[in-house]
Amino acid sequence: MEVADVDGYDWNWNAKYQAEMIQELMKVFRVSFGTELPDASPDVIDLAGKMWAEEHSEQVLNTMSATTKKRVQVVIEEAIESGQSIGATTATLRKDYAFSAEKAKVIARTETARALGVGVKQAAISQGRDEKRWITSGDDLVSDECRENESKSSNWIPIGEAFASGVDTVPQHPNCRCDVQYRTKELGADVVIPPPPEKPPKRSVMLEFRCTKCNHLLGRDVSEGTRILCRHCKAERIAP
Repeated sequence: MEVADVDGYDWNWNAKYQAEMIQELMKVFRVSFGTELPDASPDVIDLAGKMWAEEHSEQVLNTMSATTKKRVQVVIEEAIESGQSIGATTATLRKDYAFSAEKAKVIARTETARALGVGVKQAAISQGRDEKRWITSGDDLVSDECRENESKSSNWIPIGEAFASGVDTVPQHPNCRCDVQYRTKELGADVVIPPPPEKPPKRSVMLEFRCTKCNHLLGRDVSEGTRILCRHCKAERIAP
């Protein structure tokens, strides 16, 4: 047994498992989308989710195959150095966390949560919602990243904008218990309307205000816009 033997294994996991993974992701996506938008037709749901499921499953399987291959190489290198038999090496691989049922469950839960999160978001977009915010469980188990996501989106952010940690929706990490809420921004919300400008105080335009016709004194220190009835002309005069 040699480390080079690892390269001879067929690591094209996309060809082996992608179709099945897309099918599983779409099952969860349909449920979350349909729960959020019950009146949506199956064709609309599948159109919204298929492209995402194909792209996401390819990324996940590429990452998983690369990390698994690297871990197998490490275990075999250690086995060769210590003189382990093939049987003992096989037992080591089976016990390793990278190949355990526990890790498989974590991955399955994480990808299920991701499909749920994306399904809800796509349904929100279909309804014309344009804002979102992060909601944590509010206890001591909340991670620093999730807490930051919540604090920085407390006043809502655009639906297409990433949260503080860089993620677009839940989950932030494996076993994440957070949620994302969506809404349509109300017309005029968060728009600050400045107060009307203050009217300048009326200024005193003259020491004496006289009738423009008969020159009769109508008043002293008269302010602009003041109306006074001239007793001689019987006409109303307005201070210029």
